Amino acid sequence: MKDLNTTAAASSFFKLFKEIKPISLWLLLPLIVVLAVTGTKYLIVFPAVFLFFALYLQFKERFIPIWIITTFLTVTSTFSVELRLVVQITNLSLLSLVFLHNYGFDLRSYPGIPRFLSVFLVLLISAMIASGLVNSAASIALAQVFRLIIFLVLLYLLYAVVLKHNAVFSVLLGLFVSAIVYFLVAFSELAKANFDFIQRAQNEVFRIGSDYVNANGLGAVFGVTLILALSLYHSKFFKTQLSKVLLIGFIVTVVSGLLVANSRSALLATLIGLTYYFFITNRKIVWYGFITVIIAVLVILIVEPLRNFFELFLRFDQFSTGRDFLWANAWEIIKHNPFFGTGPGAYKLQMYKHLPYALGGFEESYIRRQYEFVTFGVAHNFYLFMQSELGLIGGILSVYLPASLLHYANKVSKQIRDTNQQMHRLVVGITAVFIFIFIRGIFESSFILNYGYILSDLPLWSLIALLIVIEKRSVATNASS
Repeated sequence: MKDLNTTAAASSFFKLFKEIKPISLWLLLPLIVVLAVTGTKYLIVFPAVFLFFALYLQFKERFIPIWIITTFLTVTSTFSVELRLVVQITNLSLLSLVFLHNYGFDLRSYPGIPRFLSVFLVLLISAMIASGLVNSAASIALAQVFRLIIFLVLLYLLYAVVLKHNAVFSVLLGLFVSAIVYFLVAFSELAKANFDFIQRAQNEVFRIGSDYVNANGLGAVFGVTLILALSLYHSKFFKTQLSKVLLIGFIVTVVSGLLVANSRSALLATLIGLTYYFFITNRKIVWYGFITVIIAVLVILIVEPLRNFFELFLRFDQFSTGRDFLWANAWEIIKHNPFFGTGPGAYKLQMYKHLPYALGGFEESYIRRQYEFVTFGVAHNFYLFMQSELGLIGGILSVYLPASLLHYANKVSKQIRDTNQQMHRLVVGITAVFIFIFIRGIFESSFILNYGYILSDLPLWSLIALLIVIEKRSVATNASS
């Protein structure tokens, strides 16, 4: 009798989950953020578990990509170092179980990836191993290779699940939810600065839980999600008036986040990415935008209070912010390690061996701060980062990846242009994001490929996976018709 009562109670509990409206469940998200920001991070587990089961029962396996992306971007590298390993193991196990449920052990049914991507990854891993061995930094190199392989396995599982369920919007929603979390954190930091944008702009990092997140990283998330949100404006997902209002509200939110983060590299890359997107989809907006920018610049130059504000806000007195020092240091390292580089992850071991500045000087003090704070990508330039750590092959691969991705995206765009206008706009948006990220790569090393560092690498590579899904779905649709 007791077992029957327990079963009935469990049944009633799950029925309650199913009856809860999905929109109300997202109200738990601010609660999770508040708990994390206030330091009560272990209490996150309870609303998070409730949120997971409730949304999973509502959306089934289409919800998995949302959960994976959101938790990886907002928990593993921000809210709690202690929860990081738990989240990583849980998410990897969850993806593995869903993958096996969908595909089983039939290797022939496992989805393939484009050849250019296979070539890139094989050459990358080979270059990492060779560079580490040549520089007697095998243990450091193997650690980076191991993390990269784990990341690629996780990404492949995510890609396979998205492909199986055509969960394109789930990937985007995962990025959007992460951006909202970051905005709440950025807004709380702005509030601590008494909403003084100038004071906030002088600080390069945002405090989140027990870790720090660079403002440039937050700016990248806001820029990426802004472009993607605009590409969805005419999508079937936002047909109703309420959904349009929510999308516009999100766009306003990430634009505000861009301003609060005040990352000049992200602002510039966003402008270039949006110019490309509207040049392809609606060229009138490009010309109107160009005229608006010219008028705004003239007004700012004429009105002295506005000019003074923007000079402080955009930090014109710190134009390079020390990147030229780091680039000079990277170039010295490249000159001394032209063929095999320093080895993956071993860049910092050679920074002071080839320092082009005097110890104790202003330039060296700036480089020292970066040395102490940054783990990967100290060069502050993705292309110099690849060349300096992996040598000649790394330099070639740093150019091969953008060129191949943009070529592939253009191919997919042409493939679906006449058959699916809504999806075509999204592909153009993803291409604009690629342009955003690779332009930003001139000023930052992150957000392209930092050996599988999840916070840095997942946004771009989840969109690469999404583009492959769109291409494969398009081919399958054309074949069936």
